[in-house]
Amino acid sequence: MKEGDEVSLTCASDANPAANNFTLYRHLRNETVRWRIVQRKRITVTVGWDRDRFSCKARNPLGTGKSKILELQVLYKAKNVTIKGKKEVKERAALELECHFSDYNPPTTQYSYSWYLNGNPVNGETGRILQINNITESHSGTYSCNVQNRAGRSNSTGFAVTVMYSPKNVTVVISDGKKERKEDDKVRLSCLSDANPAADNFIWYKHVRNEPKKRRPEQRQNITVTVGWDRDRFSCIARNPRGPGKSKILELQVLCKYYVNFSL
Repeated sequence: MKEGDEVSLTCASDANPAANNFTLYRHLRNETVRWRIVQRKRITVTVGWDRDRFSCKARNPLGTGKSKILELQVLYKAKNVTIKGKKEVKERAALELECHFSDYNPPTTQYSYSWYLNGNPVNGETGRILQINNITESHSGTYSCNVQNRAGRSNSTGFAVTVMYSPKNVTVVISDGKKERKEDDKVRLSCLSDANPAADNFIWYKHVRNEPKKRRPEQRQNITVTVGWDRDRFSCIARNPRGPGKSKILELQVLCKYYVNFSL
């Protein structure tokens, strides 16, 4: 029988005169005993989650007789379902999560498992252990597992997994979005990236025509530059504990103050 089923129990005896007073005992796993007196020999009980064992006493005017303990073979749903594993995993590493639960059923009980990420099924994963190789940032989110047997289905609480990765999509951005500037304008530039954890170290470069790139002294995410007379080009590197990421070159279109026309 399954947990939650209703079962009819009868305290039967051979007595003369017939027994007319009955006491039912419920024996719990931790050896405590609950009892109640009933005035009839047949009662209905609801099977609980713990192993259910019952005994009874029958009494007539000549004395009392006691039964042996009856143990019901109850199939229980999985209890206390949780997920164990690492909550922070590096990109391109392997993610391994295990579905744990309390099992009070016989060793031969069969279970099936389902895994979910942000409420959506993780396709093809039906084992107690979920393993995903070469993970990416798309594997970040809340995982849950579902355990089912003939008694029913049990769900775990959510388990949040964060994938750690170096800066991607590193871009130099102009604060007002305008690439066309006048000479001597002051322009605020930002080094933006997608990273986990967020980038916390920055290197800036100025690319001058016909010269090697020059590293600027700033190590901040945002800098302010003064536009020169020549075509100004900038790039940046963003870094977090997982590594660096490099931007493409941003070129400002500079309008010079003076235009000199040489003619013969």
